[in-house]
Amino acid sequence: MKWLSPRISPNHTALAMIGAKAGERVLVMGRHAEHLAAELALSTGLNGRTLVVDAATDARTRVEAAAEAAGALVEFDVAPASTLPLESGSFDAVVLHRQLSDASGGAILDVTREARRVLRPGGRLIAIEPGMPRGPLSRWLAGRPDLQPEQVMDVLTRAGFGAVRRLADTEGVMYVEALNPRR
Repeated sequence: MKWLSPRISPNHTALAMIGAKAGERVLVMGRHAEHLAAELALSTGLNGRTLVVDAATDARTRVEAAAEAAGALVEFDVAPASTLPLESGSFDAVVLHRQLSDASGGAILDVTREARRVLRPGGRLIAIEPGMPRGPLSRWLAGRPDLQPEQVMDVLTRAGFGAVRRLADTEGVMYVEALNPRR
């Protein structure tokens, strides 16, 4: 009886890893994160702030549609991830949603440094990247992910983050957490 079982969000694991709370300010950077951002906005509430930054102008429509469907307030800004038009230290958490695997070469370090700049001291960064698919056949078909966990942790460390750790690699998604050191 399907109607008796609660609906679990496809973003359930990501939301748990991010751990946003009411009143927090969360920045989401990366493509195709509109549904995740809408669900985060339900957690941060009207006293918090959820902002999506994407360089693609067509992303605004997707973000607004997802926010409306969820009944959430999500802000959107068009900007490149390497030069954010935001004040330093203005966010409690930054989510890099497939942002590092989409960036090329030196741009990865630029993106992580910019994320650190807008994150308050003691704030958390969660990188969500493609990980190893489940099952031997899936792994064989998909090959290796573009970025290995050690590479993600290395770039976050080089950007100045501390307490960098791998949270999980589950359901084909890798989660890495880093803290912006208190000055």
